[in-house]
Amino acid sequence: MKTKLQKVSPYLLERLSRLQLLDPQQTVLFTRLCGGMTNQVYLLTQGEVRVTVKMYDTSTQATNPLYPNLPAIEVRALDYLSQSELAPQLLDSWEKQTVNRCETSATLVYEYLAGSVWQSDTIAVAQLLSRLHNSTVTPPPDWLRPLPLSAYEACLHGDAILLQVNAPEISRLKQLRPNSPSREQVVEKSFVHGDCWGGNFIQSEMGLRLIDWQCPGVGDAVEDITNFLSPGMMSFCRDEPLSDDERQDFFKSYDNAAVIERYKRDTASWHWRLACYYLYRQAHLNDVNPELSDGYGEALAKEVAYLQALH
Repeated sequence: MKTKLQKVSPYLLERLSRLQLLDPQQTVLFTRLCGGMTNQVYLLTQGEVRVTVKMYDTSTQATNPLYPNLPAIEVRALDYLSQSELAPQLLDSWEKQTVNRCETSATLVYEYLAGSVWQSDTIAVAQLLSRLHNSTVTPPPDWLRPLPLSAYEACLHGDAILLQVNAPEISRLKQLRPNSPSREQVVEKSFVHGDCWGGNFIQSEMGLRLIDWQCPGVGDAVEDITNFLSPGMMSFCRDEPLSDDERQDFFKSYDNAAVIERYKRDTASWHWRLACYYLYRQAHLNDVNPELSDGYGEALAKEVAYLQALH
């Protein structure tokens, strides 16, 4: 979806003209794209040329306890994945700076993926994630952040998130915490996208692609699977939760039986951590963005219902 036309930054036009992506003498259309909960994303069009421009809100880049907003890491990730057919092709990037006494945000320019945001077909998602997770990360790139390697570590992370929340729902959530999460650490670590909800999958003309690589890490593939299958996260991208058939299609199509077995064994721990995060976001956004806070409240309710059904 698109919204009204926006004013184009002269510095952006200069950068893209230098790359010969645009003709500075011709008309440029700059349209805000809907989607994304933190950064602003635009479609820049001139004739047959279409590129995506992502402008980062880095005011909270280091404070989000689950999804840090790290522009420089997304640049490295897109470069690392440039031959993978998993992500869009990077065209240009620059850090936050002041140009002609005007501050420009950290910005990423990449190929525009003509298509639509994912709504169905869990088989395609499972196949894409299999390709990502089954690519060997040994040794992992040193710019990838370390992620939890066990259900026990996921629960510890959830505990840490709850320490940043002051809300009456905490007591109910603590009652749902798994009593004895597995301490067995994953041996085969994976390149993990880190923010793998349905809204970050684009069904493009070239096939399914995954966007928003600003918080990847090295860890357990179960983390991405949890994000995608989360009933709470699913509520942000479509009206209906995944059906049992859709979940089964995902499990059958994901090309690593050991990961699926581990997800099923440890599902309560990983989904409990997500519930902690939803409560954190609901509480912290209540005053600054009530509508989004309500969205996280709905996500929390769905995740709690899922956890209760496991008991």
